[in-house]
Amino acid sequence: MSIDIKSLVKTTETSRAFEYPGIEGFIVTLVYLGRSKMRSINNKCTVSRFKGNRQFQTVDEAMMAKELSTAAVTGWDGLKVKHMKLLMPVQLGDTLKAEDLVKYTEENAELLMEHSIDFGNWVEDIILDIQRFTLQDKKSKEAIEGNLPDTLKPFDEKIQP
Repeated sequence: MSIDIKSLVKTTETSRAFEYPGIEGFIVTLVYLGRSKMRSINNKCTVSRFKGNRQFQTVDEAMMAKELSTAAVTGWDGLKVKHMKLLMPVQLGDTLKAEDLVKYTEENAELLMEHSIDFGNWVEDIILDIQRFTLQDKKSKEAIEGNLPDTLKPFDEKIQP
């Protein structure tokens, strides 16, 4: 039997919850971005600039943070005020309590992507790796996970010691 790949292509988003490394309980829901979506984002964020009479292209980092956060970060839970200083330079006032939760909003996700190099890099590593989103059978998971650092494994599929 011959199968056409077109009939297998999933048209809905594939998302999963992942625990952010180093911050226990900070669970981020991410969407897998395929090649065409990433190409579209890259094209949208590439701008032409001039230096003298020479034109060159560069990526608008703020625009990239916004586009990636909108497309890939769909929610989070467990991010506390005390964790913010681990992610980016912050100014914490006297009215905030360390255990207060930082709520997910698109704006908060965009700011975190823009100002936290570690968070942005982590998100980019995850969203481009299809295996983090689609591993189904135990044998495949074990084969792949045996080669992955624990921080890159899906939260809902981590092998507990």
